[in-house]
Amino acid sequence: MQRFLFITLLAFGTYGALTANFWCDCTEFTSQTECNNVVDCVWGTACGVKPCKDVATTVCDTLDVCSLNNAGVCEDKQACSTYEAAKPILCMIQKGNCSASLTANANGKYTCSTYTPVTDCAALAVTACSNNFVDEQNFCWVNAATNKCDKFNMESCSGIPMDVCADLGCDASGTACKAVTCSSFTTESTCTVANDGIFGAQTLCKWDKTANTCGDRSDVADYTQDTCSKNTDGGYYWSNDACVACEDESEDSSSPYLLASLAVFLAIIQ
Repeated sequence: MQRFLFITLLAFGTYGALTANFWCDCTEFTSQTECNNVVDCVWGTACGVKPCKDVATTVCDTLDVCSLNNAGVCEDKQACSTYEAAKPILCMIQKGNCSASLTANANGKYTCSTYTPVTDCAALAVTACSNNFVDEQNFCWVNAATNKCDKFNMESCSGIPMDVCADLGCDASGTACKAVTCSSFTTESTCTVANDGIFGAQTLCKWDKTANTCGDRSDVADYTQDTCSKNTDGGYYWSNDACVACEDESEDSSSPYLLASLAVFLAIIQ
């Protein structure tokens, strides 16, 4: 599955919150610190894409072109059948558009496999529902409210089934799956971006030193060249003495990467 390109689009959402939807290309970063602040970039004579073998194992599965093999080594992504995952849903979202076995293997993992996209989730029996994609944004899963196979969109946490809510990087703390919000962060170091799931938009956050609370950010005027890319999850770069949003280059296939913040959720669910 081709994941979203995180080449940031500057936009003001509800209540004036500054949101980001894409990642910048590594070549946008012109200093070593700015470059190395982004998980998929590395500084040489200029900033370029980091080879999978040099990517940290904690973020390997967040990059579309890389994947952790069964020995725990980060490598260029291989065929689905070479991988296994702790949960069937993780074959789908970590290993690309892979299906998974219905039962665990001798290692307690689920063997990943290739699949054929379905056109209508509702036509599938409940027992055959999970582990199917319709397209890059939509997957089939059992709807607990109706006990029928249904289609769900991965670009927003709203409506995502609770049994896979956390796996998709969403907030599963209540009775309904929802986006992570800036207010959920309780320390200044974590108050950077809040995600509407792995594949959805990010809201930029700002720490209130007086109230010791995290809230939505309305500008990036206080960022420097050393903090711009770091605090925006690689969504902005430094240009003309300012932290600015990258141009939307979504048709450029040179940077096929996931939201880096998936690494946070991988650490939680694995």
